[in-house]
Amino acid sequence: MWSNQCRNHESPRNLLQFDHRYYFHQWISPSEVTTKREALQPGSRIYDPLGLCSPATLNARLFIQELWKRQKDWNETFSESHQQEWSKIGENLTLLSSQRIPRYIGGDQYKLFYLTDASAKAYSAAVYLFSSVNGKATANLVFSKARIAPAKQLTITRLK
Repeated sequence: MWSNQCRNHESPRNLLQFDHRYYFHQWISPSEVTTKREALQPGSRIYDPLGLCSPATLNARLFIQELWKRQKDWNETFSESHQQEWSKIGENLTLLSSQRIPRYIGGDQYKLFYLTDASAKAYSAAVYLFSSVNGKATANLVFSKARIAPAKQLTITRLK
């Protein structure tokens, strides 16, 4: 679940600062996830319309894709190596609840940067807002999107 905490700071231009915090309630601990069905649930529970959690959720989606490629059944128990890999991914998902993502909006000058990248496993895009107030510069992530590459292999150029 996603929550937005907003504070209005007093300043000559009445600038606005947002602190985003993601609340992720892990109903199943990472060590209890033993099947593909159970592994799909934690990553699917995170509502992230701005893509700020993409680095953490992307690993969970890549893990599920790997299980599909290996034709694992929904209720088939993980091997020891898959269990260890999922434990690491589950720990990263659990850490999301303690992360605060500051997002500053305001300033005298603005520049918007759009960055993309692709690999054989995934592709992504990110938008950053560069702003300055009284000579102090800040750059903040505004939006990002990450997708896993299709199972049918495409060239890196095509993914970009």
